[in-house]
Amino acid sequence: MTDEQETHNCVACSFCLIILKEVMLMYVVLTYDVGAKRVAKVRKTCNKYLVWVQNSVFEGNITEAKLSRLKRELDKLLDINNDNIRIYRLDNIRFSSLEVIGSSINTDFII
Repeated sequence: MTDEQETHNCVACSFCLIILKEVMLMYVVLTYDVGAKRVAKVRKTCNKYLVWVQNSVFEGNITEAKLSRLKRELDKLLDINNDNIRIYRLDNIRFSSLEVIGSSINTDFII
């Protein structure tokens, strides 16, 4: 055991929390209802982080840090009085299921 490992006995120090935010994944479903002028920009921003699965719906695995970045980017695009974004977080997808009826826009995602 190295000296560094011996002295690092934390429950959740700030350094460890930063590392965990960068590597721990959660599954999210993001939906949006925004003005026509902002749809393309919102879709393009979401597509950098998640997978487009249906009109106005994105899904995928994402870290807490990347989700925070996504929300900051979206916040700059929104008209807060008229637009709406919903983010459903599934920290444990083991107990979830997906059923698709009809055609699917994108089949590259898997829960």
